[in-house]
Amino acid sequence: MLFVPNERKLASDLLYQSPEYPILNVTDDDICLGLGEESIVIKDACNLAPLLEYFKYNKELTFEDIMKIRKTFFTGKFAKDNCELFGWKEIKPEDWTYCENGVEVTNPIKLKMRIAIEKIHQQTGHRAFFGTSKNILPEEYYNVLDEMGNNTLTDAIQWHEKMNAFAPHKNDVYVKKLKKI
Repeated sequence: MLFVPNERKLASDLLYQSPEYPILNVTDDDICLGLGEESIVIKDACNLAPLLEYFKYNKELTFEDIMKIRKTFFTGKFAKDNCELFGWKEIKPEDWTYCENGVEVTNPIKLKMRIAIEKIHQQTGHRAFFGTSKNILPEEYYNVLDEMGNNTLTDAIQWHEKMNAFAPHKNDVYVKKLKKI
């Protein structure tokens, strides 16, 4: 959910007209402790202000800004495609060492074939990264943007998850999509 905390420290959804949900570690404890067992709460909330400031968004966001934020940062690929911002570096297939039966592949034809296969795997989302000590934005954003982004078709089928990370559950009758006025 993309939200802002309101004056009661409850989440006001920016994409859907939905109930105001309590936010763990933000909403007053009395409210959270009084919730029923089936209540919906927001956990692991992440403040995106440094990310939005870095990309020159104003403090006051328009509906168009919110839609652009949704479509830019939560694609399921943004964090990986911009990994250096968050202290990560992608390992390209050309930089790998390939082995067969414990022996490094040095044959140029075999090597070229293995690199081509790895490039295909990368295109389907199987990418490799390593951490660096240089990050411009908080490192936690890497996982937040990656995990909270849209799923690929393969992920959605394999893990039975929604492709649109922000779409409410189909059984949630209290949620309505917001529209530009």
